[in-house]
Amino acid sequence: MTLTASLSNRLAGFTGKEMSLLGETEAEFSSEPGYLDTLISLSSSEHSSGATWLLKFWCESGHPVSEAQTDALITHLGSREDWPTQLHLCQLSSFLNLEEANARRLGNWAAGLIQHKRPFVRAWALNALCISAGTATALLPQARRALKVASEDQAASVKARARSILKQYKSLFEP
Repeated sequence: MTLTASLSNRLAGFTGKEMSLLGETEAEFSSEPGYLDTLISLSSSEHSSGATWLLKFWCESGHPVSEAQTDALITHLGSREDWPTQLHLCQLSSFLNLEEANARRLGNWAAGLIQHKRPFVRAWALNALCISAGTATALLPQARRALKVASEDQAASVKARARSILKQYKSLFEP
């Protein structure tokens, strides 16, 4: 059985609540050659939520993502419509190897999520937009406006993310 088929079978049992299933999946398959590329391909499948959670875990564990892998991930951003997948992709933004064209694509996609009904998606979409603006400077005015709006958001998580971004990227977003 191929790695893609094995991971697909495993992720088919993930409904969003079985975190132990994801941990077991990561432990069993993460050392397999092509693991990251397979997760990237599955991130635009019916298993996108589990695949992007595993991608996020992979990156948070210190594994690099190449420019080609970043390009493959960003190519299909528009196909991700479920909020957990969108959240994970936004949270991945700081780990991606962004060149200008992909930064623009990611930033524009994230900007479309800034008004999402879920506060965590709004907060992390803001983060992805601002990270993208660091590489694609044409996004800076839009990112500055989004930061201003986020600082007045009703959700504490969105305000906190805006403060964190302003602190971390002070030189980019100071007037």
